[in-house]
Amino acid sequence: MTLQCLVHPELILAEAPYRVDVETTSALTRGYSAMAWDKFEATANARVIERADSAAFFARLRALLETHTRPVLPISGL
Repeated sequence: MTLQCLVHPELILAEAPYRVDVETTSALTRGYSAMAWDKFEATANARVIERADSAAFFARLRALLETHTRPVLPISGL
């Protein structure tokens, strides 16, 4: 859904600024995203999508999956 929201921002129904930091040094929590909002008086560095139009997302996904395609090159091994 993240990529769809980048390509189709109309899918975003609610968003807010947050401070987001990603843990990179700890072996135990590497990759963990810590988020803070206004309450902590931290400077926002990211826009976080809080709600998206899931019905429109799945309609777009369904249409994409139903698109008939033909390979341009022959598929070997078939």
